[in-house]
Amino acid sequence: MGCVRERGPADESPGRACARLEGELANKEIERDRVLALFRKGRIGEADLDRQMDEIEVEETRLRTNIEELSAGLRGVADLAAQMQSTQALLETLRSRIDQGLSWETKRQLIEALVGGIRIDT
Repeated sequence: MGCVRERGPADESPGRACARLEGELANKEIERDRVLALFRKGRIGEADLDRQMDEIEVEETRLRTNIEELSAGLRGVADLAAQMQSTQALLETLRSRIDQGLSWETKRQLIEALVGGIRIDT
């Protein structure tokens, strides 16, 4: 689906993968706070702070990208499922009409539904 599964199980559902990635993204804020606390306490220097903050930013960007790709894939699956249900309902309606025998009106409606257009070249 476009979501890189670096730490998730191979059989992880897309919904769980998305939730896991969102959790990892939330943890990046905690990491940022810890790095800032180390800097404020004088345990790391400004160069280390910059490097760590840059790494966190890169990781956040990757997570956001993966979440968006996975979400788009999930929306596509939901749209496809809705289309399949609509198609199934149409086919069931057609089956019941065919079982009753086709009148000229039913045949006309069927042709209108299935034929996009007719072009005649003379």
